[in-house]
Amino acid sequence: MAKSKDLPIVAVYQNEHSDLFSVITKKDSVITKPADLIGKSIAMPGPGSPPDIAAKAILKNSGVDYNDVNFVPVGSALIPALLKGEADAIAGYIIHELILEGEGVDINVWYAKDYNANFAGCSIMANEKMLKENPELVKKFVRATDKGFRYAMDNPKKAVDAYIKIFNPDAEKFRGIELEYWKRLTNEVYQPDKYPLGQFNKDQWIMTQDTLFDLGIIDKKTDVSKMYTDKFLPK
Repeated sequence: MAKSKDLPIVAVYQNEHSDLFSVITKKDSVITKPADLIGKSIAMPGPGSPPDIAAKAILKNSGVDYNDVNFVPVGSALIPALLKGEADAIAGYIIHELILEGEGVDINVWYAKDYNANFAGCSIMANEKMLKENPELVKKFVRATDKGFRYAMDNPKKAVDAYIKIFNPDAEKFRGIELEYWKRLTNEVYQPDKYPLGQFNKDQWIMTQDTLFDLGIIDKKTDVSKMYTDKFLPK
């Protein structure tokens, strides 16, 4: 998206390799497939957010015109929107699955990755000026981040303990969910056993850009090979 606006941004480390953004519905609803959402509503964080884009890609790739579905921006209130019947479905992520399951709600989940929309996920970004003028700092930052990921993946309980203690003490009562969330991120999103940490997948980036263009999120395509560089990855 930045490149389509000619912003000098380059990815230097891709930590996510599988997209688990999804559309989630209650299993006891009449909605059993994407086409059932025509004339219905999907709650999402906000226009252009990753869940919003993923939901529209799921619909489009299912042969559904997403303009026939009502997208309702609710910020962080996705769970209440579904439980209170304010929306027929939500555009969410793994954490929303876990919270709903923790509430005893049976759900249907349609992942974007299963609808030809396995987008390139979170990456470390840097501007071109930083890469040119201070490459050693970029290299050290990437190396430190890589070490942090490896430690957290090898020590999930310690990672969650540190996260709760330092960043989110209120999550103490959800420790079990936080631990399960981190394990699913590791095994299903980062997939270190399948992809070297930090590695870029060119085909995935091409598909991501093509989909964003087809959805009208970006108005032009640029050279994907200039969107990222692997020269700062730890050897």
